[in-house]
Amino acid sequence: MIDRKIRVKTTGRDFHTAYVALPGHRSEPGIVSKTVDLASIVTNYKGPRVLLDFSKDHKLIGIEILVSGDGGTPVPQSDSRTDSRA
Repeated sequence: MIDRKIRVKTTGRDFHTAYVALPGHRSEPGIVSKTVDLASIVTNYKGPRVLLDFSKDHKLIGIEILVSGDGGTPVPQSDSRTDSRA
């Protein structure tokens, strides 16, 4: 069943993370087929690390926002899920 609500989940220790699951995002393995790092598509982007999750049919289904625990240290960009080809 497809959820029609926007859901937000937050976590935190070394990095504070918020995940926004958009309508159409089903909580099941493999639903995310591509993740795009905002910094890979916006020249000179400054701000928290933002990852855009897409489904197999290229719909935006989730947004992950990562901020370091101290609020100032950039979150590492290396993530095997990240793919700039949306």
